[in-house]
Amino acid sequence: MHIYIDGPDKPCTVRTRVRVPLRLSTGLMVDSWVSTFHGLRDGAEHLAVELGPADTRTPLVRVHSECLTGDVFGSARCDCGPQLDEALVSLHAAGGVLVHLRLVSTLFNTTANTTVQLSAQTDMRGRVMGLYTLVYSGGTTLGAPVVGWVIDVWGARAAMAACAAVALTGTLTVAWARRRSSASAT
Repeated sequence: MHIYIDGPDKPCTVRTRVRVPLRLSTGLMVDSWVSTFHGLRDGAEHLAVELGPADTRTPLVRVHSECLTGDVFGSARCDCGPQLDEALVSLHAAGGVLVHLRLVSTLFNTTANTTVQLSAQTDMRGRVMGLYTLVYSGGTTLGAPVVGWVIDVWGARAAMAACAAVALTGTLTVAWARRRSSASAT
């Protein structure tokens, strides 16, 4: 497995690779290979979990951000645990790699949630949080298959560009709406 940070001239190296038996949510016991790396820019302990047939020419890849409450404790407030379970089953069946990122989603979700709550007017906070929850929970369900399709058809760079375009469009729409509402208030 080759993982590059800044291009082919600066590869990460595998620090540790161990065989780890896993019990999938289906009850099936499977073998996996878990790797940690030297040379990652952020220095965090990210993992790559290899599952399924090793002879797959183009393996499936799932990037999963760490979520202690969902992945470990099965919290009903998020769907991270079920997403991880489903990804492991799919990766085992088709052959693939789960890239497990540390603390990325926890920091992002906490920051986004706090920003939304503090920027909303007090009397509108419940409605705003309802919309935030609707968008947040629906984003994975709708967005993941679309991004996967874009990757299959046009490649990873096109998918990243499409996601950036969606984020930019959303940001510009919110900025336009705020500007419009402040202009009508004066």
